[in-house]
Amino acid sequence: MYTKEDCKEIKMAIDNYKKQKNTYPSNLSSLISNNPMRQNWSKDRWEHNYSYAINSMDSSYTLISAGKDGKFGTKDDLIYKND
Repeated sequence: MYTKEDCKEIKMAIDNYKKQKNTYPSNLSSLISNNPMRQNWSKDRWEHNYSYAINSMDSSYTLISAGKDGKFGTKDDLIYKND
């Protein structure tokens, strides 16, 4: 499934961003910026926006694809958190 692979790549990019800048990116646009290789990261393979949130202490994040049904909080969501 392409979205799972994309989420893993996005997660790695978020983690690398944190290592380099000592903070998580404020949004996915910060990762995409002008990099043409990352333009497909704005939406999952079902053309739904990802949900990306950082906790208030900037110590963790959650990246979610709503899955095929396009609804967050359902069984087909793909959820990734920092380790």
